[in-house]
Amino acid sequence: MEIVRHESLASDFKKLKRFPAPKESLEKWERLFDAKGLSETPGIDQCPGFGDLKIYKARVVAIKENVGKSKSYRAIFELQGDCC
Repeated sequence: MEIVRHESLASDFKKLKRFPAPKESLEKWERLFDAKGLSETPGIDQCPGFGDLKIYKARVVAIKENVGKSKSYRAIFELQGDCC
């Protein structure tokens, strides 16, 4: 599986600078998603209203923080091709 990040993601990390390690948190989540796939990775829901596109939202838990689910990051992604 290949994970490709959107080109504007670098500016999103700048907006999250008040949180510790947002980039590392996303990298950790990407490794988990790559290993487990769509069905076994917790916190992933499909977003309705996109027709045939497979758009999902995922909860990325912030590392280096002891916070609950409501304080985690959100990632929106699209699955392309036959995957997971």
